Amino acid sequence: DETFGFFNPKAGISWQINRNSRLFGSFSMAHKEPTRNNYTDGKLYERPKPERLFDYELGYNVTLNRLVGNLNFYYMDFKNELILNGEMGTNGLPIRENVEESYRAGIEFSLTYEPIKGLMLSNTTSYSINKVVTDLEVLNHVMSPNWLVNQSIVYDIKGFEFGVDMKYRSRMYFDITNFYELNSSLRFGVQVKYNYRNLTFGMCVNNIFNERSFSNGMLGVSGPLYFVDSPRNFHIDIRWAF
Repeated sequence: DETFGFFNPKAGISWQINRNSRLFGSFSMAHKEPTRNNYTDGKLYERPKPERLFDYELGYNVTLNRLVGNLNFYYMDFKNELILNGEMGTNGLPIRENVEESYRAGIEFSLTYEPIKGLMLSNTTSYSINKVVTDLEVLNHVMSPNWLVNQSIVYDIKGFEFGVDMKYRSRMYFDITNFYELNSSLRFGVQVKYNYRNLTFGMCVNNIFNERSFSNGMLGVSGPLYFVDSPRNFHIDIRWAF
């Protein structure tokens, strides 16, 4: 048995520039203990250590008549981070191991805009750099793409709602040596809804262009294992509110 005692302070400052915009920043320190799986499926010759994180964030948000936007910068400095190494444990769960030095830094952006009544444009985009630093080299984190983009367009008129969405993920590695990678993925979907009193009828088609891609990967005993993304699919739903 092990006992952990952590001190996790956080401090922040916010400046209301005017009625429509705000600037804010924060610093926090956080710790996290290893989980049971980290002990049972980790390295036999090394006991897992707790993580320590220094998190620095700076953000800006603006709210106008038809537009809401948020921009956030962050830098996360880790010590002994328990990262995925790409291997799979005996229980089928991914294995994590400590690395002495690592960091994650990036920009997060979100925007919703209504150019005309009933038409809503939404975008969420993030760009991040996720690195593991060793004495010999600098590697990319496992399952950590640089780019994630989600875009949607929804038009609502007289009870009908029509929507199109796009999801993009850049390539990423699924082993700690950065030898095996998953290609980027671009998927589109459409949605149609109709609201009538307490009833809502809806239909959604995902991956309309039937893109073939992989969502995950692991290193098995006999080699790499790839997890296939779902092909084109649809569902119909009926909801009754009472």
